[in-house]
Amino acid sequence: LLDDHWTRTVRHGLDIDIGIAAVDDIVNAMERYLRGQRNVILDRRDYYRRQQEEGERFDDYLVAIREIAQFCDFCTECADSNMRDRIVTGVRDEETLRALLSEADLTLQGAITICRARENAQANTAALQDQDASVQRLSSYRRGRSLSARQQPTSRQAAPPRARRQIRATL
Repeated sequence: LLDDHWTRTVRHGLDIDIGIAAVDDIVNAMERYLRGQRNVILDRRDYYRRQQEEGERFDDYLVAIREIAQFCDFCTECADSNMRDRIVTGVRDEETLRALLSEADLTLQGAITICRARENAQANTAALQDQDASVQRLSSYRRGRSLSARQQPTSRQAAPPRARRQIRATL
């Protein structure tokens, strides 16, 4: 399952005999090795700089900061408050930010709930406004059609008297 590079790294760099070691032991050793190659300070820098992008859905932003946080080695006691603070400082929508800041004892779950609810409300409002605009366009189209139908003379009224006599004669 390992390519040549990883086989050499596990055998010689991690000093594990692939033939007799359990798969879990090999995977754990590889994870420790890779973790040692990363710089926690740079990972935390990425975490603290991550802002919600223009047009990015909240859940996509949440997934992104959770992925980055995995490499930041935050203590388990402060991980939730760090994540909550990252949401508050990174969320793009000003009204959502006000709603977050209005909560006296904001928790991580509370912040997530508020952000999702606000995003859903905005999406639903936009959908309703689009639907209202479509109904208004249809109504104005129908009003315009009925006005033009009233303004257009019927075929009987449009025909001059001589043509009307010819039409009657053919019937």
